[in-house]
Amino acid sequence: MTYLKILLKHNKKNMPKSLYSELDDKRNEIRQAAVFSETEILQASEYDYSRVTLSSSPIPSIEKIEELSSNEIILKAENITKEEFEEVWSKSSPLNEDME
Repeated sequence: MTYLKILLKHNKKNMPKSLYSELDDKRNEIRQAAVFSETEILQASEYDYSRVTLSSSPIPSIEKIEELSSNEIILKAENITKEEFEEVWSKSSPLNEDME
């Protein structure tokens, strides 16, 4: 497994500030935690999702992700440990309570 953190620098309130992904050997996303704020961390997996969904195609390399940056959004990606991913995942929720 590969674990990835992507920081998103933007001015949009409806987009996450960071994404944490668990990838299989083919770089398909298995689980994702999207951090919108300290109190709103949503998750997506093949079983649970809310406003956050898993990518339908393999996740590109860190270099390719960062090349997707634009004037509206700057992306910074890095590999992280399983423990770092699990820490954020444990704080995430499959449901957006505002939607209930």
